[in-house]
Amino acid sequence: MSSKTVTLVGVHAIAVAIAAFPWLPGTAVVTYSRLLIGTSALFLLTAFAIPRASLSARQLAVLLALLFSVRAMFLFVAPIGSEDLYRYIWDGKVQAAGVNPYRYATNAVELTPLHGEIQSRLPNREDIKTPYFPFAQVVFRLAYALSGEAVWGIKALLLLAEAAAVAGLTLLLRHLRRPPGDVLLYAAAPMTIFQFAIDGHVDVLGFPFLVFGLLLALQRRLIAGLVLLALSMSVKPVAAVILPLLLLHEREWRRRAAIVVVPALVLVLQFLPYVWTADVLDGMTSFARHWMFNGSVFSLVFAVVPDNQRARLICGAMYALVLLALCVRSRDLVRSSVLAVFLLLVFSPVVHPWYVGWLAVLLPIAPRVSGIVWVATVSLTSLTIATYRTSGVWIDYPLVRLAEYVPVMVLLGVELWRERK
Repeated sequence: MSSKTVTLVGVHAIAVAIAAFPWLPGTAVVTYSRLLIGTSALFLLTAFAIPRASLSARQLAVLLALLFSVRAMFLFVAPIGSEDLYRYIWDGKVQAAGVNPYRYATNAVELTPLHGEIQSRLPNREDIKTPYFPFAQVVFRLAYALSGEAVWGIKALLLLAEAAAVAGLTLLLRHLRRPPGDVLLYAAAPMTIFQFAIDGHVDVLGFPFLVFGLLLALQRRLIAGLVLLALSMSVKPVAAVILPLLLLHEREWRRRAAIVVVPALVLVLQFLPYVWTADVLDGMTSFARHWMFNGSVFSLVFAVVPDNQRARLICGAMYALVLLALCVRSRDLVRSSVLAVFLLLVFSPVVHPWYVGWLAVLLPIAPRVSGIVWVATVSLTSLTIATYRTSGVWIDYPLVRLAEYVPVMVLLGVELWRERK
C-alpha cells in the first residue's frame, strides 16, 4: 500500500471514528478515553506515511475540510476531559460585570452576586485567582459577549484560532520548501481534536501567533515576528524559549536589543490595565508553585528530592543548561525551536495532554519521530481522567507514564545521538 493511500485511508478513518463519538455506547468519559487512545494509535500508524504521501492540493484541501468539519461538530458539546473551559467563561462573566478578573478567587464573597449554574461546573480551584494571561482574558470577554454561559462562544473563537494556525503552518511549510501535506501531522492528530475542539483548552489561541511569528522571523521581518511571538506568550509563555535562539542567529546589536525589548514591552502593556487593582501574578504563581501531573524528568527528580520547590528549581536549572547548550550548538533556527519546546515539556512538572499541543503545532516544520510518538502516547493520560470522573479518585498511574515516556525518551536519545554525530 502506498504512502498516499495509507494517509488518505488513515485520516478518513480517524475523522469518521471521532465524528461517531456522540453515538457510541457507554459513559461519555470512558468512551472519550477509549476513543482518544484508539484513534491516537491509528494516527501513529498513519503519521509516518504523511511526509511521503505527495498529496495533491485538492486531496489535502479535502482532508483538512473533513478534519475541521469534525472539529465544528463539537461546538455545542460540553467539555468532557476537563472543566477549564468553564473557568474561561467565568472570567469572561466577571469582566462583563466590570470586575478585574485577577482581583478575586472564584469563591470570594464579592463575587457571590455572579454565582449561578456555571459555579457548579468550575474546576476544583476555588481559592485560586485566575492564572490566565491578559490576551486570553480579552478572548474570554469576547466569548462571553457572544454566547453568555454557553460553550459555543469560546469554542468558536478557538476553532478560528486553530484554522489560522493551520493556514500559518501551510505558509511556513511553503517557505521552508517542505511538503504541504505535513500539516496533517498536526491537523489529523486526535489529541488536538479532543483537547481543543471537544475540551476547548485556551492554548490553541497562542498557536497562530507562534507559527506566524516564526514565519516572519525567518523572512527577516523581525519586529513584526517578535510582536506575534509576544502575543503567543500572552496566552502561555512557551514561545519565550525561542527568543534565546533568535538572539544567537542575529548579529546586529539593534536587532538583538529588539528581541529583548519588543516582547517585554508587548507583555507589560497588556498587564497595565489590570495591575492597578489586583496582583495579576498571584494565580499564575500559585499554579506554578504547586501543581504536578505527568512529569517525566521532574518525576524522577522529585523521587530523589521529595520537595516540590527544590525539585522545580533543579529541573529549571537543568533545562536552562540544556537550552544554553542548544543555543551554542544551534545552526538551524527551525529545528532548534522545535527541540527547545520539546525539552521544555520534558523538564516540566505539569504535562497535560493539551500542553503537548505546543509541540504538535511545530512538528510539521521539523518532524521528529519522538515527537510524533509523544503526540500519540500522551493520550494514555486520559485514563487518569476517566478514573477521576468515574470514581472521584485522581491517580497519576506510574505504568501509564512508563508507557507514555519510555518510547519517547529512547527515540529522542537516538535522534540526539545521530544529530551529534
